[in-house]
Amino acid sequence: IKAVHSTRYLLRHTAIEVFFSDSVAPVFFNFQSPKDAKDVGTFIVSSRNELLYPKGSSRDKNDIIHFVDRRVALEKAEKARESWRRREISNFEYLMVLNTLAGRSYNDLTQYPIFPWVLADYSSEKLDLNKSSTFRDLTKPVGALNLKRFE
Repeated sequence: IKAVHSTRYLLRHTAIEVFFSDSVAPVFFNFQSPKDAKDVGTFIVSSRNELLYPKGSSRDKNDIIHFVDRRVALEKAEKARESWRRREISNFEYLMVLNTLAGRSYNDLTQYPIFPWVLADYSSEKLDLNKSSTFRDLTKPVGALNLKRFE
């Protein structure tokens, strides 16, 4: 187990998602109440940490995990932003981290990950990334990009 995130299901904070360090897909659990979700998430995290690092253990504790709630998610988002700014992670990896921390998941079709629509040029054979007209105006919502629709 690599991480346990508190998340929403049908816009209610009653779910957790468990992520693994190998190629196993994350597992999504929904509960009756937010308290049940938090209790189970906390139990999984503490059991995992105690199993790997028993009390009195002198092992390096770098692999201790925390239950990812809103506070921890904000800290992780800041770390991801800094990694992205230093070009240590790609745009896709950064957006996936943000989607995951925001509770978006492939395991919940109502909260599927999103990616911003950034291109405006779909007709050129080759994109000129130095030309501003290649990219959409991010100051406007997608519906306001077409002048006819905007009016």
